[in-house]
Amino acid sequence: MRRETPFGIGTLLMSVLLSLTFAEGVLRTFFGSRFALADDERSLAYRHDPELGWFPLASSEREIQGTRLFHARHNARGFRDPEHGPKTRPRLVVLGDSFVWGFDVEAEERFTERLRERLPGVDVANLGVSGFGTDQTLLLFQREASFYAADAVVLVFAAENDREDNVTNRRYGPYYKPYFEHGVSGGLALRGVPVPRSVPYLVEGHPWLGWSALARAAYQSGLDVRHPAVTVPDPSEALVLALRDAVRAQGARFLLGVQGRDPALLAFARSQGIPAVDLVTRERYPHFGGHWTPAGHAYVAERLLGLLTTDEGTESTNQLTPPVGADHPPRG
Repeated sequence: MRRETPFGIGTLLMSVLLSLTFAEGVLRTFFGSRFALADDERSLAYRHDPELGWFPLASSEREIQGTRLFHARHNARGFRDPEHGPKTRPRLVVLGDSFVWGFDVEAEERFTERLRERLPGVDVANLGVSGFGTDQTLLLFQREASFYAADAVVLVFAAENDREDNVTNRRYGPYYKPYFEHGVSGGLALRGVPVPRSVPYLVEGHPWLGWSALARAAYQSGLDVRHPAVTVPDPSEALVLALRDAVRAQGARFLLGVQGRDPALLAFARSQGIPAVDLVTRERYPHFGGHWTPAGHAYVAERLLGLLTTDEGTESTNQLTPPVGADHPPRG
């Protein structure tokens, strides 16, 4: 039997090391963007969530560089919002993605803060989470509904990207998320849960993934095999109705604001009796997703204020008044 000499073993180890170093260099040089760790809000200020895909770190504070440098502070429940306790006055909950969360603006510049100023008798809760599709927002509301006990809920639907979010299990590069299939047994079927841990959320516990593109590529390749990318027919309208029904089951009113141009969704919502308004404005930053400027947030606040105080196209009514009747059971 041939016995390896120390020299032979050393040569073998050196060859392996050189091969790994070469592979690392190739990946960084030619595939750097694919396997790089992005410094975005999901990696800097968020954590893995097996139900939602990602979620902000509770009681955290970060600086985020977008078009401008801004601060993101999250409360004890993980929302970029003041702390909320037991309800003592009418409560308005606002749901959505980075437009609600407030990418590229300070918290005090957002439309939810403008609504607080204009509705001093109302407790406004901002539950926006950057990058969320309507599918994740539905799951989030179901998780938080009993705590917030809303009287009215506004969904801000980002027409420019929410439909893309809603048809897949993977978005923004390496981030996995849940998704719904529509039409399964006549309804929506939740898929992709528990959501696998995306590569950016492994780095904290495994620092070697932070400096090795080769290690990240190997791990991502394994994820691609076990959890391949999935695309389903667009369930957006069905998700809006499911969220409406979940809101009504809590005894609250449901309203819709549409960021971007989607006349079909607005017409659909109104045909279903959902008060809806478009939030189209030119007051947006040109980069990083074209989010609203402070002036854009002020405009959106005015649009939503009109929706909250009058149901557009119908008899004037206060949308913050808790609904009554068989379709809107009171909360116990």
